Amino acid sequence: MDIHILNLKILNIKNCKGKKRKPIKYIINNKTGCWECISHYLDNEGYAKIKINMITYGIHRLVLEEKLGRKLNKFPKEITRHKCDNPCCINPEHLEIGTIKDNSNDMVERGRHKQGKDLKPVAEIDINGNIIKKYKSLYDAGKDLNLINASHITAVCKGKRLNVCGKIFRYLDDKGCCVEPENISVKTKGENRKIAIIQLGKNNNQIKIFDSIKDASKELHIPKGDICSVCKGKRKTAGGFKFKYKNI
Repeated sequence: MDIHILNLKILNIKNCKGKKRKPIKYIINNKTGCWECISHYLDNEGYAKIKINMITYGIHRLVLEEKLGRKLNKFPKEITRHKCDNPCCINPEHLEIGTIKDNSNDMVERGRHKQGKDLKPVAEIDINGNIIKKYKSLYDAGKDLNLINASHITAVCKGKRLNVCGKIFRYLDDKGCCVEPENISVKTKGENRKIAIIQLGKNNNQIKIFDSIKDASKELHIPKGDICSVCKGKRKTAGGFKFKYKNI
């Protein structure tokens, strides 16, 4: 099979060592017409990547930008879509401009959307817990918010973040009722960020309870990082004392 070389203007820029860049090589798939990159590494999703000035780019994106004669917009965000649904393809005729919503629709129509956890039903709620809108799946909720995946919505449902795009979500049970997260570990500003800790002696006897690591550090004159490391089990003592989180 013949190997071809793709010439891009941006590749004329020499690398940090002053040498010419490695050429982009590809083979042509006679059945699909795809130009499949074989010279550069592919990421987990199969896209060919190249590093220029310490920044990693998708080669397919650079090809489309050269075809358009301009950079893709950031606001509103434009992305590169593959008409052929082959991520390693760098054929300019197989690439077109699109939006995140277009890409999400492509995933559904072409059967590339994730299965399993993304199919769990969720609901958007207000601050009082009243249901505003129900979704058949996390994927549908993500699609409605123009998100590439549902990971941020999952984090809200699990109590790991407060909201996504200003909206609050919860999982729904079999009866269609909201399921509150068991453990909320969101880091917020002010008092809500404080986690109480216990100061212990060498014999594990309790000496004092502090409202936060900051308070303990201020009173005992022990670096906050040292106390935090003890609480996380990364070191045994700090300032001659043991510490642990109160609720653990």
